[in-house]
Amino acid sequence: AVQLATTHWLEGPSCFDRVASELSQIMAKKGYSSIADFRGKLKPYDRSNKPRDAEEPKSAAGPIGPPWMVALLVLLSIAVVFLLHLLYDVTTLLSLFFGS
Repeated sequence: AVQLATTHWLEGPSCFDRVASELSQIMAKKGYSSIADFRGKLKPYDRSNKPRDAEEPKSAAGPIGPPWMVALLVLLSIAVVFLLHLLYDVTTLLSLFFGS
């Protein structure tokens, strides 16, 4: 969601047309004609299918930190994007009322 919001901020609303086009290409490549064709196809995670030489993680903390910190970073990112949109809208309105 954050990546899509950032893409929208950088590219504008046309990014949704591009994302829909890319999804259509992936669907065609895999032989799907609608989203209903692949709904529910995700396989559950199978721990026994993991490579044998893979190490178990030492702690619950990921490369960034514990899960709560990752969630906090995501929420902060969303808040920043929202505030940037709000700032852009306010400056646009001010320029409309008071000129550039």
